[in-house]
Amino acid sequence: MIENINRGTAPDDQSAENLYSSFGKINANNAEYSTLISAFTDLKYNTGWCWFVDNQYTVSSPLTIASGATAVLTNNGNGVDSTQWKPARTLPFNSTTNKLESFALGAKFNIEIRFKAKSSDVNGKFNIFLDLGTGASPLIANKKTEIFAFGANAEQFFTMELNYFAGSNLMANNGIIYIESTLGITSIYDIDYLITLDHTPV
Repeated sequence: MIENINRGTAPDDQSAENLYSSFGKINANNAEYSTLISAFTDLKYNTGWCWFVDNQYTVSSPLTIASGATAVLTNNGNGVDSTQWKPARTLPFNSTTNKLESFALGAKFNIEIRFKAKSSDVNGKFNIFLDLGTGASPLIANKKTEIFAFGANAEQFFTMELNYFAGSNLMANNGIIYIESTLGITSIYDIDYLITLDHTPV
């Protein structure tokens, strides 16, 4: 609570507070203002987004996944835009480990995964999903099936959104994005992730 200083009603008013008391209230008010500024800063960053761009996989050197095989969809984060993310807050994706991370239990995120791809099969298909478990005990959090509509070896642009929240499993294990090539050899390149913070835990 902001404290008022009694300065009296006129110069040299003897009822005015002394300097010791006045400066004590000034210090207390400064501390209160700092708390309010910190609270407003946290409110500003209740949401935010980060963009991660991979340059490892290209049209001439794609990520190739055999039919029936599953592979991690990697992103080396060669380009990162975190200007809309709270400074010093853990980024939602670690490009070194290729894992989704969270700064706090209870946070909720949306990841928009974008890439170009080709399939060797005219009816090519693949699944994309998040694994929040461990290698021995996988925990599939979200799964979608995508199809190739333009025929074999034809380039197609994919945009997929997956929602997830930071429960105990994500906090303990982090999350991994997988591609399961269910029909045909799937070749993927020009990968980028746009990750948005939808909810900051109370």
